[in-house]
Amino acid sequence: MKKKYPKRATDSTRAAGDSPAAREPSATSEVVATGSTPAAGDTPTGHAPTSSTPTGSTPSAVATSAVASPLLHVRDVSKDYPGVRALERVELTVKSGSVHALVGENGAGKSTLIKCLAGVARPDHMELFVRGLETTIGGAADARDLGLAFIHQELNLIDYFTAGENVYLGHRLPSRAGLYDRRALRRNTHAIFQELGVDIPLDEPVRYLAPGERAMVAIARAFAREASVYFMDEPATALTLEEKSHLFAMIRRLTSQGRSVVYVSHNLDDVLEISGEITVLRDGRNAGHWSTDSIEKKTLITAMIGKEQFPDGTDRGKKVNKRVAERGGLSNDRPAAGGRPAIASELLSVEDLAGAGVGPVSLRLFPGEILGIGGLVGSGRSTLLKLIAGALPADTGSVRIHTLVNTESADNDDTSARSRTASPRSPSQALRSGIVLIPEERRAEGLALNRSVLENAIVSGLRFFSRSGVIDFQAAGAATRSAGTQVKLKTASYGSPVKTLSGGNQQKVLFARAVLARPRILLLDEPTQGVDVGARAEIYEVIRDLASRGMGIILVSSDFEEILALADRIQFLRSSRMGRLVENRELTQQEYLTLSYQGADDE
Repeated sequence: MKKKYPKRATDSTRAAGDSPAAREPSATSEVVATGSTPAAGDTPTGHAPTSSTPTGSTPSAVATSAVASPLLHVRDVSKDYPGVRALERVELTVKSGSVHALVGENGAGKSTLIKCLAGVARPDHMELFVRGLETTIGGAADARDLGLAFIHQELNLIDYFTAGENVYLGHRLPSRAGLYDRRALRRNTHAIFQELGVDIPLDEPVRYLAPGERAMVAIARAFAREASVYFMDEPATALTLEEKSHLFAMIRRLTSQGRSVVYVSHNLDDVLEISGEITVLRDGRNAGHWSTDSIEKKTLITAMIGKEQFPDGTDRGKKVNKRVAERGGLSNDRPAAGGRPAIASELLSVEDLAGAGVGPVSLRLFPGEILGIGGLVGSGRSTLLKLIAGALPADTGSVRIHTLVNTESADNDDTSARSRTASPRSPSQALRSGIVLIPEERRAEGLALNRSVLENAIVSGLRFFSRSGVIDFQAAGAATRSAGTQVKLKTASYGSPVKTLSGGNQQKVLFARAVLARPRILLLDEPTQGVDVGARAEIYEVIRDLASRGMGIILVSSDFEEILALADRIQFLRSSRMGRLVENRELTQQEYLTLSYQGADDE
């Protein structure tokens, strides 16, 4: 008789004191035992694994395992959270020496499955086989002893620790004569960074590192310990193209040694490039499994979102760009419609703004416009947004906000503009001036993860829901639900901690916060980073809706296809200096990349 799945694994389901030692599978198991469970070392190796045989196995066992049984097989994984079924009888099989991609929309259950295998979350039910032997995972130490290593979507770095100290988090520190050996730590960490092809300051606190460098530190931490299976949850989200190529080279070296990688990513081009097999999850269930060479991107998207067509096809992008033609173009020097001065229709003027190594930069933003900031990673785009928002101090220049003043009468048909120089010195000053920034690092810079969805949404608009310092939570709740509907936020409860939401819905909480703050100017830094294709399309709709209501939007994205689909004009930055300003009229990808490399005077 088929076993039912209890709500919680209990001691009655296993022998008292049962450890993660392997047990023989039942006679009905599809898996044949062929090898022994790997025993991971207690200390980091100081470099990426180089042995040709996975830890704890003999060459003959590995060869047999590759044919007769998978390296890892997990089945019937179920996990409930309050009000949400995160996983329902999920199954995953990982072969030796393979890259197995795990894809799906935000909330599909990918990260939850990985957390169950890492011992971070406790599944309600899970059957696990490693090299054909049934075993259990009761905590992170069990997963480590089984030869499993993890790169989680949350980097879990300590800001005031150095890169080397963060690489050794969870590992035994190197010692000499019973004392902490700092030289050995630096030497070992440097060797791992060399394997990854990156040059990261070893003694610099990670809080001062760029997002891509911080991601590389987390990746290096996983590679500091030899493992049989590496689980990578969105490892390349913040990486440059060069950093990603080094990561992919490392992955290929690992698989050539018989080790395996489970690769989770929303970037389907990356998935199709690096993986050999793909498993799709949808709504916490298996939605399909294919070899990579047998599936096309379109079919993969359909399996992920359960729709026949990607909801943000190219036709919609063309309609966005058509707005530029309808306006007759929007250059910085163009008079506004009706012959009035251009200032009458401007929302924002940035003049010779410089700071934090960026600039001077000058630009103008118009009502209802989406202004893209183009350029390469490291060109200063994110820094520019922070300068405008007051999150970084400006050395020179000004930020001027314009307000339309209607002076029309029977004898005087005129609309003039009133402007004031803001140059915000802090995000709170920018907020009072009508500027809101949605930052690149939503979890580190944008959200209070342990606070509720409601609290996170209203924090920038409290002045609209409070009187004499007392918050009207009834009015705030109604406004938040309305904003949530507008931005297509999906949550079981607005009282739930925001950390329980998927990445896409966490991003929508920030959009709801922006709506409730009632800004005139919205600054978006990588608004769809780490977001699945379905949520990405919904966020595109939100951005376009806000622009259609007259809000001016400045958009930074490393996905140039996103810039091309959304932006009316594109201001390029090159090496932290102004490049070309172009109208997005049928701009091609090749033209975009060419302009990214050009200076302001280059032709």
